[in-house]
Amino acid sequence: MKLFVYGTLMRGMPFPMAAFLEEHAEFVCDGWLNGRLYELGGYPGLVIFPEGGSNRVTGHVFEMADSDVVLTKLDAYEMIDPVEPEKSEYLRVQMPVNTGLGILDCAVYVYNQSVEGLTEIPEGDWRAWFYSRESPVDPGRFRVGVFEKGKGNT
Repeated sequence: MKLFVYGTLMRGMPFPMAAFLEEHAEFVCDGWLNGRLYELGGYPGLVIFPEGGSNRVTGHVFEMADSDVVLTKLDAYEMIDPVEPEKSEYLRVQMPVNTGLGILDCAVYVYNQSVEGLTEIPEGDWRAWFYSRESPVDPGRFRVGVFEKGKGNT
C-alpha cells in the first residue's frame, strides 16, 4: 500500500515519526496533488480539490510493507479518533497522486477542520516553508507519545 505525505512525515524531516516511516516503508518518488496547505502551528493541514485546480501540494510517496502496523501508528500520530473519525483533526483517505511514474493510488491524511483564519502555505511546499522560518515546534518532542496511553503531545 502506498502513502503520500506532505509535512512532518516527509523524507529527511527532523521529526521522530518521519524516521519511523523511513524505517518501515520504502521511498518511491516525489508526488503532488491538487489542494492547499495551511499552517496549523508548526505543522501543515491539507485541503484537497479533487475536481482539479492550479494549486499543487508537493510531497513524497512511500510503499508500506506492513501497512496495518504503520497506519495504526500514523493514525494515532495524526490524531484520528477511531470511534468518532468525523471529529478528528485529520482523516485518512485513498486518492490519486500525480508522480513521475504516473498516477498512483495512495493513502493521504487530509485536514478535517475549518481553515478559516489560517495562513495558507505558499506554493504548497511545507518543507520549504518549515526551513524558511523559525518553527514554533520542537521536532524532537512533536506529538511524541501520542500512541502511548493517550498522552498526546508531550
